[in-house]
Amino acid sequence: MDAWRELLWHQFGAGLDMLEGVIRDCPEELWHEHMWTDPELDILGTFWWVAFHTLKWTDLDMSDSYDEYTPAMLITKADFENENWLPDHAYTKTELLEFCRRVRIKTQNRIAHAPNLLKVQDVRRNWIDMSVAELMLYNLRHLMEHEGNLSMLLGQRGIIRDGWMSRRGVR
Repeated sequence: MDAWRELLWHQFGAGLDMLEGVIRDCPEELWHEHMWTDPELDILGTFWWVAFHTLKWTDLDMSDSYDEYTPAMLITKADFENENWLPDHAYTKTELLEFCRRVRIKTQNRIAHAPNLLKVQDVRRNWIDMSVAELMLYNLRHLMEHEGNLSMLLGQRGIIRDGWMSRRGVR
């Protein structure tokens, strides 16, 4: 892996480590806790939904193309395309930790093997022109925004954690 890809993986891997940690550290009594309320749909601001939403978009964005997109788990491509789709149950910690594990593998492989990071991405259709590399950085910002939301909720409820990772596997 060249230096650019290696440093991108170090940071993306750290972000996924942090998300995995906050999911793991969430006590059952906060799993359905709201960070915000959405008048249209009650589940959207819950801890578990925000964690799922974050992984769902990382899973998509780390695909080679939309046509080749195969969700890692929990959702089908048809579900993804349905704007009104909702899961039939609140995903469990075990399910989301497994989803995170699979997304981590997919992300590492995509970063290591994408043939041209500067070509225009073909994952998000009818969206702004963005290279594969820029989409990766965009998704990393999205990942860290929501990991921060989840960490803040735990901190506000008195759960003190040392979740910061400097790079993949390094505190």
